[in-house]
Amino acid sequence: MRNDARFAARAFRRTLPVTATLTTLVFTTVGLYAQQRPAAPATRPAAPASRPADRPVTPAPNPHWSREDCFVCHQKGDDGRVLPIPLTQVNALCWTCHDGKRAHQEVHPVARTFASEDVVQPSGWPAPDGLLSCVTCHNFGPGHARGGPRPEQNAWMLREYTGGSLTEWCAKCHVASPAHKPFNPHVMLTETGEVNTRNCVLCHRVSEGFDRQVRLGKPDLVADEISLCARCHTRHVDWFTPGHIGKAVPPEVRAYMLAREDAGIEGTLTREQVEAYLDDPRQPRRLPLGIGDRVVCSTCHNPHQAGLFPPETDLGMGGMKPRKGQGARSLEMRGLGRGICRGCHNQ
Repeated sequence: MRNDARFAARAFRRTLPVTATLTTLVFTTVGLYAQQRPAAPATRPAAPASRPADRPVTPAPNPHWSREDCFVCHQKGDDGRVLPIPLTQVNALCWTCHDGKRAHQEVHPVARTFASEDVVQPSGWPAPDGLLSCVTCHNFGPGHARGGPRPEQNAWMLREYTGGSLTEWCAKCHVASPAHKPFNPHVMLTETGEVNTRNCVLCHRVSEGFDRQVRLGKPDLVADEISLCARCHTRHVDWFTPGHIGKAVPPEVRAYMLAREDAGIEGTLTREQVEAYLDDPRQPRRLPLGIGDRVVCSTCHNPHQAGLFPPETDLGMGGMKPRKGQGARSLEMRGLGRGICRGCHNQ
């Protein structure tokens, strides 16, 4: 596996259309399956916070395109031959590496049924116990047979994928339906400027009488923030190893962040200016930290659409600005652009 940063950056750019497609898929499937019977529980590792640009935190070897690494996944029989993997054990085996840290985490939900008028099960695509599995969409056989370096064409080993639009490939299961209309949860205002609470409840528990002009200091998220964002943004890249997301900020850095907010983003701060904030109990407002002074997604990105909150407020600064015809998709790094690094680093 190639690990140089330039290759990783190019690879990430190539995944952007795929990520957008699968992000839509994730949210539409949430709606599709909401009314189904509960599926059999599946234990899966917690979603990752991020991954460095050049490699996962502790990279796993890639056995998929090697004829010598069969026993990374398979058991060996008494005669030395490779034993088949029971289909019901495939998911747990895949997750030992594909946890988002050692190898990429898949964005599509598993352990779901095909019991919906909006989805069909293609002929010959396995569904152990009637549930969607890693092996439903991925066929590992060609990788074993081919060997050699990981190919550019269908490196994901998708069944019956021969190139072209991934959206068209997804349509093998997802039939044409209003439920599959592209959906962006960050578009939080209607055309008339009203709050679209349908989108708010994907991340927040919104009570009656919600007033967006009043900050309670209690976002009341339905899950921890990093896991919420990772549901869709599974391919987030942190350009510095070992990464920012989830890291606790030392007291000296938190003091610098407070000093920088008061002094402005330009110029260099002295040691004395920073030390004056070491005993300051406040939390940074422009680049807010999570529980335990940890860097979270909203430290650098404001997930709310511009205009949802007054622009001069903490919640409004750096909101996502809509692009014509596309909704709110433009991340502006809390409104600071590349200068955001100076919000935490005195360089």
